[in-house]
Amino acid sequence: MRHPIISLIVSLLTTSTVYAATPQERLRAAVIYDDYSIVQSLLAARVDPTGFDPVYRNTLLHVAAERDAAMVIPALVEAGADINARGHSGWTPLIVAAHNGRLNAISTLVELRADPNVPGLSGQRALHHTAQRGDWEATSRLVAHPLIEVNVFDHIHGTPFDRAIARARFLEHWRISAEGHWITAAILAAHGAILLPGAPTALLDLATTPRAEALPIIESLLAEQRTVQEERAPFLTRLAERLALRENQRRQAEANVSAVLQPSSTICSSVVAAHSSHCASHACL
Repeated sequence: MRHPIISLIVSLLTTSTVYAATPQERLRAAVIYDDYSIVQSLLAARVDPTGFDPVYRNTLLHVAAERDAAMVIPALVEAGADINARGHSGWTPLIVAAHNGRLNAISTLVELRADPNVPGLSGQRALHHTAQRGDWEATSRLVAHPLIEVNVFDHIHGTPFDRAIARARFLEHWRISAEGHWITAAILAAHGAILLPGAPTALLDLATTPRAEALPIIESLLAEQRTVQEERAPFLTRLAERLALRENQRRQAEANVSAVLQPSSTICSSVVAAHSSHCASHACL
């Protein structure tokens, strides 16, 4: 039940012609304060919930996700708002909720079947953000999505599982509790996460310094690395081919530059030789 004073403030913000001159601004204010009744009345008046704000670089669903305004999210989606709209940094509302640890918004978006596999511009999905933060509660809600992909890479070749463990090691190095990150890793492992070869986390470190509840699950995964390595072989082959192609292109470019400069150097040599000859003949005179 919303406090009467809060409701009064929202009412003033959404009806004041000084503060909110347009219906969209009144709707944004109602979303910020998670006032379902006012949002409903504005949507019933056909206020468009689908617009993209060029100043904030987001949509109303992004605002609702950041504010954990779970009550108004279904109303916005039902009114036509794009549940997978990409805003600042390519983030979807679900990524915004995951990055900020907004549990109610995450649960609501998952129930409404927001796509959990849409990456931001850095390649990180919502699961990368919760793993990096060690937010095991948010992670457990994300993995409940039937379409979630656990073993996905960001642009620096890291999976959510890698991120959780690497961050745990960093925190423990500085004598900071990493319990949340280890529990997050355990949850990811229980839902099929595997520590892929070549990832930034050291397997030997995992095997020799076990931590918390994650240990039994993580240890069981170490035995699967040979199989994973075989699965990764085609990717590594393509990577090697791409690097070889890039090297050949670089050498060809250098050869082209040399070919262009060669005639110029020949002309310069001829000019120098002619000048020397001319000077020598004048000396003789």
